[in-house]
Amino acid sequence: MAPASQSTLVSPISATPTPSSERKQFLWQRPKLSRNAHSSNTGTSHRVTFSGSSKGSIKDKDKDKDKDKDKGYHSSSSVSHSDTSRPPSPGPPGQNTPTATEVWTPLPNGQKRVWQKINRQTEATWQPPIPPSPPAATPRPFLVYNDAFLTILGATPALSTLIADDRISYFHNAGIFYSRTNTLFLSSSPHPDPSPSAAPSRHLAVTLSKVDFYSPSEFTRDKVRTPEHTYMPHSGCAYKSGIILCAQGTLQEPAALVFMDAKRPHKTYPLLTNFNGTQLNSPHSCVAHPDGSLWFSDPQMSQGEGGFRPRPKLPPLVYRFDLERSDLRPVVNDLVRPTSLAFSPDSRILYVLDLPLAAGGAANGNANGAGTGVQIQLAAVYAYSVLPVGPAASPFLTGKRLFAMPMNSPTSLVTDLFGNVYVGCSNGVHVFDVGGCLIGRAVTEGPVTGLSFGRGGELWISLGTKLVKCQLGKDIRAGGLGV
Repeated sequence: MAPASQSTLVSPISATPTPSSERKQFLWQRPKLSRNAHSSNTGTSHRVTFSGSSKGSIKDKDKDKDKDKDKGYHSSSSVSHSDTSRPPSPGPPGQNTPTATEVWTPLPNGQKRVWQKINRQTEATWQPPIPPSPPAATPRPFLVYNDAFLTILGATPALSTLIADDRISYFHNAGIFYSRTNTLFLSSSPHPDPSPSAAPSRHLAVTLSKVDFYSPSEFTRDKVRTPEHTYMPHSGCAYKSGIILCAQGTLQEPAALVFMDAKRPHKTYPLLTNFNGTQLNSPHSCVAHPDGSLWFSDPQMSQGEGGFRPRPKLPPLVYRFDLERSDLRPVVNDLVRPTSLAFSPDSRILYVLDLPLAAGGAANGNANGAGTGVQIQLAAVYAYSVLPVGPAASPFLTGKRLFAMPMNSPTSLVTDLFGNVYVGCSNGVHVFDVGGCLIGRAVTEGPVTGLSFGRGGELWISLGTKLVKCQLGKDIRAGGLGV
């Protein structure tokens, strides 16, 4: 609000100083009505009359009546504001309290001037007219916060919808790109399945599909039909001659890490179902390390009443699984709901997306604001340093630090060859540099549910019922070395 000395609001009555005897006429006070409403004065100056009554003695009202007669006002009962900028108002004779209809009647004696009704409440606050809002700017698919994002976009960046299918959310979870055959595997969200075989999952099923690319504009799409159970797959990663699926399990079938051949008939082989004899919760995300180990998150999701998994028996953890030595070891135990994982290009940093508890979830002591009586939980991306220890070079995680805190419901993350971190959010894909600074954003038409890099600068964005292709610079590709 501007200071009083610089105010641009000017009273519609007058901007010229007036004598003290007339200042009271400018005040917004409830007008006084005289006792005698009849008057034979027919002066040319008129006042707006109000229908209310004011407190005061009869003598005071008579004084006001005499003053009005001396000044040539139309009626002694018409005591109001001396607004010289407004048209005159008639004072209807013969009535002590004029009605609202009579106040806004045309002038007598055949005068042509008429009244325009004004919102007196708005006028009393001296609010200037609000100008119309300017037209909204044309939305742009890419927002640049730092010039470093221009290098990522390349010469001809573009966002285009490759597939749209409104039947169910076929493109719900993070895609798994298998570069050897240029195939993108995708899993759907749990959808109703009335078949008896879906009873253990409360009649819910997850559909696994794949898209085979033959050229930038030619592709085929098909469902993946495996001879064995896939245990409600969520996401996964490419691994050697196939892919690793994070199977969430059901009320009867355990959660597991499952290896699936990339080629038909897509045979599956369970690799891991428990930790020291206790069933896993629901593996969410998995990444491969160059040493051949698998790192995966196991939050407490899809469990409890209404879910398709039993109540959890393990805390939310991040594991490292060494397949050669059959060694499973927790590496992170201080997060609320660890979900998506991604390695830096040199695999020396592990990024973990931590989500807050769901509505009604039980606290585990990791909520911000502990000890204050208020639990404020926000999603955040944490970075851990991968530290090899011992003769077998079995790595540990150390140096936990807050990398970024996206405020728009993050769901997934990936890294590129230059160390930039891409986080899928409800309003698009947020891109952070290696220092955690937001440098750009790709705006999408809906919440992002999954991200996956393809070939030649392709970033595949899952939007539930749509699969969107984000074309970046030709030299942009996935940052993890993989296996």
